Amino acid sequence: MQRFYKTESFYKRSLSIKILIIRDSINIFFHIYCCNIMIKRIIIPLCDDEVAPRFDLATEVMIAIISGKNTIEEKKNVVLPRSSPEDLCHRILAENISVLICGAIEDEYYQFLKWKKLSIFDNVSGKCDVAFERYLNDSLKNCDLLSERVIEGKNV
Repeated sequence: MQRFYKTESFYKRSLSIKILIIRDSINIFFHIYCCNIMIKRIIIPLCDDEVAPRFDLATEVMIAIISGKNTIEEKKNVVLPRSSPEDLCHRILAENISVLICGAIEDEYYQFLKWKKLSIFDNVSGKCDVAFERYLNDSLKNCDLLSERVIEGKNV
């Protein structure tokens, strides 16, 4: 019976294999981390070119994909076949959306989407582009009124 003695080269090879495995797992971890944190998908229910006043009545949505340091990768408007909050929630989950900017939203849908870990900016009123720019600048808040009104020659 022949005995197998572990030599110094055996230990070096096993150490190099362990280092490669650790390096690969670290690369995979950073790839997953960067993909999940750095890429954000934003959805805004629309009424013409403004944020829809009610979440459940929107027939069009703007979907944007943001990566890196607020770099816009894709921005598109999607016309929905009908206004349905259930269909809109399904689309949000199917498209892996992480941020919702909307007008009024019923508590049932708000709680459901919060439970699904969405970041929600609700009761936002005004132009879609202004709301989107404010989000990119980290200055968007809940209940923001983004429209400019002029009454008797003064901005209100």
